[in-house]
Amino acid sequence: MALAAALVCAACAPLDPETLSEAPPEPGGAVRITHSVMTGRPFDAVFYAPDNVSRFSRYPVAIGLHGCGGVYEPYVEQWRKMLAKRGVGLIVLDSFSPRDEDSVCDDVFRISPTERVLDVLALLEYLDATPMFSRHPLFLLGASHGGTTTLLASLHPDPLFRRLRGMVAYYPWCLDYLPRINTDLLVLIGSADDWTPAERCRDMRVEPRGKDYELVIYRDATHSFDVNGVNMMYQGHRLSYHPAASRDSRRRVLEFISRRR
Repeated sequence: MALAAALVCAACAPLDPETLSEAPPEPGGAVRITHSVMTGRPFDAVFYAPDNVSRFSRYPVAIGLHGCGGVYEPYVEQWRKMLAKRGVGLIVLDSFSPRDEDSVCDDVFRISPTERVLDVLALLEYLDATPMFSRHPLFLLGASHGGTTTLLASLHPDPLFRRLRGMVAYYPWCLDYLPRINTDLLVLIGSADDWTPAERCRDMRVEPRGKDYELVIYRDATHSFDVNGVNMMYQGHRLSYHPAASRDSRRRVLEFISRRR
């Protein structure tokens, strides 16, 4: 198993994994993690430590899964700031760059959500084996293509997925049936979404089997309703920021994490 990690900051020298595992970043700092398991599965991730929290304290960490357009830095920054203020770390998992892709919005199966679930598993294996991360309660937070990945992760039989305290899926392509979920699941979607229809989520049969499941449908909200400043047609679909839905969804996400930390 090959591991490599480096601090993301100006004039910082790379750290080997052993040093990194013993020295978490300062509050508000960031660490880049690159990793490839023996099967050749790569991932590239950036860990953002929360503000005003001791570097050695036990705080929740959300694993963020991007949409079909790849990592969108303004969106990452929105979430980073919001979570950091509440003492929650963020790991942004990039499934596209290691595969030399920028976007799969024209063909969402070129790198499928099913394949991305294995990226999440590889990251969980790394986090579980690294003392720096092993103590933190973990959550999965995916949007669109990443939201669909989140739903599929809720089904995966590997026990590492049950280590997650909860999963949140923003406007995913909902499945017909979830015969079980590994952990508590929150789905957030707009009633006017013409890319991943809310009706699919309303009709999705879910058997929580001891876990909590909640679906929230926001009236008149479209795809990407939580992306500040977005108002456009893309790939034939309407994307539009909905301030009220965005605020409420983020409140729900913070409460979801807070109750399970």
